Amino acid sequence: TLPGLPRVSPTLGNNFVINADITSTSWMKPLLNIPLDIHSPLTLNARLDDSRKDITLNARLDEFSYSDNIYRNTAIAMSSPLDTLHLDASVDKLMGNGDTMQLGASCAAAGNRLLSSLRWNNGEAKKKLSGELNATASFFGNGNGNNSASIAINPSYINIGDKKWNMVASGIQYSPKNISIDKFKIEHGQQYIHVNGKASDKISDSLRIDLRAVDVD
Repeated sequence: TLPGLPRVSPTLGNNFVINADITSTSWMKPLLNIPLDIHSPLTLNARLDDSRKDITLNARLDEFSYSDNIYRNTAIAMSSPLDTLHLDASVDKLMGNGDTMQLGASCAAAGNRLLSSLRWNNGEAKKKLSGELNATASFFGNGNGNNSASIAINPSYINIGDKKWNMVASGIQYSPKNISIDKFKIEHGQQYIHVNGKASDKISDSLRIDLRAVDVD
């Protein structure tokens, strides 16, 4: 199981289908203190069959606001083929300057591993910003009751204006009060950002960041 989730014994009796149109979330604010308002019906279709290890969920919502931020065109699809939980999600966020940031995620979880791909694109904005971040994370206990994670950054990219910055393969190790970064690199031609080292509560550890010809404006 992923860290933070308790181990549970499998239950083989659940078998149901849910089809719902939710038209209001006003009850969530006083009851759960969740600042969510939906501006159109939320369509939800779900199926759970323990005997076949089958979970399917599809949800769509045209527009909602969360903490006064506006989101549109939300779509979520979840399934569980071959004992692997798959999730695809997309949403458009309306930015303060009027631009729309298109956000997307594709994830697959099995055992203690999580494969993920995160995407963003601000469409027709004057200053182009888009990219894709791909990673594989493995979660484990370190023997003293704390959870740790090993994250492999897979080849990814970021587009800023007309420049494409490539993110090469690198590794990140995380445990409480300790993060190690191994050869994290973002590069565009002769320009680059390199991060390497360890950050912890030990004064002997250090994190080195090297920049070359990077305009931070």
